[in-house]
Amino acid sequence: MLVAWVFLFQAVKYFERAYELMRTLISSGEGTRKMVDSARVNLGMARGNSRMGSYLNVINFDVKALLLWKNRRVLPVPETGAGTGAGAGAGAAR
Repeated sequence: MLVAWVFLFQAVKYFERAYELMRTLISSGEGTRKMVDSARVNLGMARGNSRMGSYLNVINFDVKALLLWKNRRVLPVPETGAGTGAGAGAGAAR
């Protein structure tokens, strides 16, 4: 299992480097937005896969810690401006 974790850690490093390179390319005018988006998605998937083991461990063996983490999370506060006044949100579409 340790070997698989090492490979996932290395993969994250490589995908981080690829993402940095894509951002450099687009800032120099040589890359496309699609290339950067693809690199970002690949990096996110690699990061998620590398953290999956710890999440599964918490879900299977420490539900109390999971619930504490979920209760501590702070919901994002909407910015003031367009779409935050009366009638905004899911209720306005009805």
